[in-house]
Amino acid sequence: MLSEADRSQLARHEAFLALSSELITLGDAAGIAGALDRGFKYVADVFAWRFVCRDAPHHVDAEPGTDPGYFAIETGMPPGRASAPEAHELAAIEQASWQTGRAAFFDSAALDERIEALPPVLRNPEITQLYLHPVWVGRSVGALLSVGTRGPALGKLDLKFIALTAQFLQRKIAYLRNEQRMTDELVGTLDHLRRAHGELVQAEKLAALGSLVAGVSHELNTPISNAVLLCSSLLEHLRSLDELVSGPALKRSALLRWHGGALEMGQLLERAVERSAALVASFKQVAIDQTSERRRVFDLHECVEDVLAALRPAYKTAPWVFLNEVPKGIECDAFPGPLGQIITNLAQNACLHAFEGRSHGQVSFNASCIDSRVCLSCSDDGVGMDTVTQSHIFEPFFTTKLGKGGSGLGLSICHRIATTVLAGELRVISSPGVGSRFVLTMPQRTPRQL
Repeated sequence: MLSEADRSQLARHEAFLALSSELITLGDAAGIAGALDRGFKYVADVFAWRFVCRDAPHHVDAEPGTDPGYFAIETGMPPGRASAPEAHELAAIEQASWQTGRAAFFDSAALDERIEALPPVLRNPEITQLYLHPVWVGRSVGALLSVGTRGPALGKLDLKFIALTAQFLQRKIAYLRNEQRMTDELVGTLDHLRRAHGELVQAEKLAALGSLVAGVSHELNTPISNAVLLCSSLLEHLRSLDELVSGPALKRSALLRWHGGALEMGQLLERAVERSAALVASFKQVAIDQTSERRRVFDLHECVEDVLAALRPAYKTAPWVFLNEVPKGIECDAFPGPLGQIITNLAQNACLHAFEGRSHGQVSFNASCIDSRVCLSCSDDGVGMDTVTQSHIFEPFFTTKLGKGGSGLGLSICHRIATTVLAGELRVISSPGVGSRFVLTMPQRTPRQL
């Protein structure tokens, strides 16, 4: 039959096993602190405890002021980072164990003499003995467990439990802190990648806008040059009227010839100015939409036409054409800027990839609206894509034209805009030798604001 002492020892064994099992399953320092608060007193009659660890092995003869990074958990307090002075310089008793790396006992008399040097959690008058257990990591002390009790003197079993707990805490906390550091680094890396992706998206948008600027500038050159020439000619024609009027005899036939020439030059000048104004207005609307990304009500046909009108000049000499077959009257309440960027990227992507080795071709846009959902398609009669290319087509940086003008970002950006900003979806239908068809499906009224 078990004696009282044997039953007590068995109970403490069971308490230690239960505490150990709980500590193993916990995944954060706060949970470990709570478990120790609840269970440590049943293992070794612990009244108060304090555990301090270094982030990494640190030499005790480091330069003054050097902080290796201490982490502390203690009775009734949330875990947290501790400074070097808070970790050991504040408590002369603890400092001795850090420096010597040896366990130390202090009875109530020794504690009374050093009460001011103790950490606050260990200044309780009910504590009758203090035990310090250092944990070596490599060639230096990596952690220190301070245990205050108020019962009988600690026995061999108590010391073994405390030593095992100290070693476990050092490894567990070091693992958790290292895991947290890795998580923080991964989060930081992910944030960096997100910022980089945003910058790449912005650069792609500006590049697309730049190509529009170049194309429109080239197209504007002709009507503006004509307008300048016609203005000079008209001014010279007006001067000839002065000579005609001041002559000896003004004939009706001469005046009619002058009037016909003036009228013809005026009409040509009007057409040149109107063409210039239309190009500027179209480009201005596209530029405002793509830079402001504001929401507004717009006609889908006009939105597609504005973008294509800005794109056509850049491909004026190309053997393929852009067709706007979107019916008029499909009214959308959405973001024409992001939608215009999708149209731009799809058209440019077709020009870059679809007509390799072809002497002609066309890129056509069509649309329909059923049950308040708009289906906008961009089709080409080019070379098409195989199934492998289609499976990767929306992945960032995937391109079949690496180093030949393809960045692999255009379709990835289109897919992101379609699924996030426009709350829709973008898919591709293609077969080798037949051509490709990109289909954007989105609500007629976008259910969100940017």
